Amino acid sequence: MVLLKDSVHHEVHRRGASVLNDAPRGFKNFDDLWLDPRDPLLYVDSGYGLFVYHLWTGDLLRTFDSGRSDQRYLDAVRDPDGRLVLLLEDEDGVRVWSPPDPPGSRLELEAGAAVSLSGDGTWVAIGGPKGVEVRAAANQELLAEFSTKGPVVKVAAAGDGDHLAVGLESGALQVFDTSKLSAPFPTDRPVTEVDTGRIRTTSLLAAPPARRIPERSIAMPGSTTQLTWAPNGRVAGWVGSKFVELDPSGTQFDPAVPLLPGKPFAYSRDGSVLAGVTATGVALVDTRNPKRWKVLKEIPTGGAHQQLQWAGPTLVVDAGSGKAQAWDPVKQVAFGEPFSTSPDVTAKFVQSPDGAMLAVSGRLPALLDARTGLRLSDLPGHVGGVVAVAWSSDGTHLATAGVDGAILVWDPATLTPVVMADGAAGTRLVFSPDGAKVLSGSFDGGVVFDTQTGALLEHLLFDGQLEAVAWSTAGRMRADNAGNAFFWAP
Repeated sequence: MVLLKDSVHHEVHRRGASVLNDAPRGFKNFDDLWLDPRDPLLYVDSGYGLFVYHLWTGDLLRTFDSGRSDQRYLDAVRDPDGRLVLLLEDEDGVRVWSPPDPPGSRLELEAGAAVSLSGDGTWVAIGGPKGVEVRAAANQELLAEFSTKGPVVKVAAAGDGDHLAVGLESGALQVFDTSKLSAPFPTDRPVTEVDTGRIRTTSLLAAPPARRIPERSIAMPGSTTQLTWAPNGRVAGWVGSKFVELDPSGTQFDPAVPLLPGKPFAYSRDGSVLAGVTATGVALVDTRNPKRWKVLKEIPTGGAHQQLQWAGPTLVVDAGSGKAQAWDPVKQVAFGEPFSTSPDVTAKFVQSPDGAMLAVSGRLPALLDARTGLRLSDLPGHVGGVVAVAWSSDGTHLATAGVDGAILVWDPATLTPVVMADGAAGTRLVFSPDGAKVLSGSFDGGVVFDTQTGALLEHLLFDGQLEAVAWSTAGRMRADNAGNAFFWAP
């Protein structure tokens, strides 16, 4: 049973023997909710997109946003293969949408017309003043017309598609036989295991992952940014205006380095050199003396960068206005002119471990050549773009976290997704050192999943404003922006 409570904001409470986590789910906005007739799914129309939750665990499985204003979701169903079909209304009208494909053409409806999708998403019932039209969802072909004894105010198709119930303005109810209707599915894309518009029943029925609280924590005096594991086994990053390293006991080392506070940095593979942002460039700092670090050289990159990546023989920094530039850190010269990474100014780039490629997030995710910016491949599949990317340490796999809540694991050699994880929605990603797992972090927790199967393995419990996640042989870490770092065993 699902209950809705309106308090400071909306909450959904789930009750029943199958509920594995009965903590309520909160929503800032809410327009409507309904259940999937086949599987334990809860659909919530937030007014800003459609959220799909696992009813037993409360885990977010998918988020769909048309990117248009005043969007409203009138219906949502899944075909027998688990592919979602949505009935969407926004500023472009009422349309059938089978994500990740674009929404279909506009349905010609009278204002306020009652509409309903068939149980398999192949046709749409449209109520009118004198009856009901049934049209194919794929091409709007008229399949049937049913006359009624008055204006229609509500239509509802049975889950098996065999009957259509029609509510009239008079309060009467009529039921029509629709078992003979046949129409194609709204999309011709094949059924695959990495379809972000598909929610698989098997993943819903799997055993819930283990729930783990932090094994230890460190509270630091100041806001934290860019926290990560350093190659020497310490935690490194900015605490307030200081760059610090912390050993596992919490002992703090404060090497005085002339870097801009809060800006990104990167270590060489052996940890002997740190590259950090200055006002005019990127400084390479010798870190071998734990008490006193020394600037070796400064690369004249322009400075004040918001992004910095250094792997192999190539260092890459942002160059303003959605551009980046690659540099030779030894010769201190640029490999070429600045190149465009994305038209999305919020997009981030992450360099492959060999330094050869950049994986770019944002509305148009892509793989680029790290030195020239040549577009090697798009990273399609997510609805609405990508919020986070991560490489495995050997560069054989790439993970992308979509705006849609799905996570894909890619094979960069073939430029194709090979695994999808449901229920691991997050805004930060990191691979385990051996590449066998991925940790996905969000404001209300972290989820670890298997990169071979997509199966969820663990929930790392925390809340707060997520700042970073990191994973090394020393352990797993999550940091918030209030100076707190939480740790779990590797």
